[in-house]
Amino acid sequence: MTKDKKQKIIQRLSKKLANNNFYITDSQGLNVQQVNEIRKTCKDKNIHYQVIKNTLLAKTLTSLDNQIDYTPLKEQILKGPTSIYIAQKNASEPAKIIQKFQKTKKQSKPLLKGAIIDGQLFIGSQHLDALSKLKSKEVLIGELLSLLQAPTHRVIAALQSSKNNLAGVIKTLANR
Repeated sequence: MTKDKKQKIIQRLSKKLANNNFYITDSQGLNVQQVNEIRKTCKDKNIHYQVIKNTLLAKTLTSLDNQIDYTPLKEQILKGPTSIYIAQKNASEPAKIIQKFQKTKKQSKPLLKGAIIDGQLFIGSQHLDALSKLKSKEVLIGELLSLLQAPTHRVIAALQSSKNNLAGVIKTLANR
């Protein structure tokens, strides 16, 4: 592969990784059919899946213009075969795909090496379960709004349900 071709790959991957969540896995031992199944599932869920050389990924991470220190990621997990899942919207979707594949095929591959979620570094497969349970930003915002609206809805409901009782209470208080 020529230097120009490598540079183009790094530039394209940098654009995809910038401001997106991504997972790095080890897919060694999976056959072509299994990898194609993962690719199809990722495509259906709007997730970019790519097998990549560690040196190209390390150079791409170095070229990113953000405040994240990728040194632990580069030193600890960029060894052996590497696949990358890039999620633009729902950060937990790649983790769910990996987890589902492991359960249905009854194997430990693809093995989660690490992930970057909203600027946070997660190294090791022990984080897979927690990452798969993450809620999307839209869901969290919806839950927050419903929590903020709940007290006013309760007050309004209480006033509406006890209109007749409220008038009776006021009359009783006036008679005292």
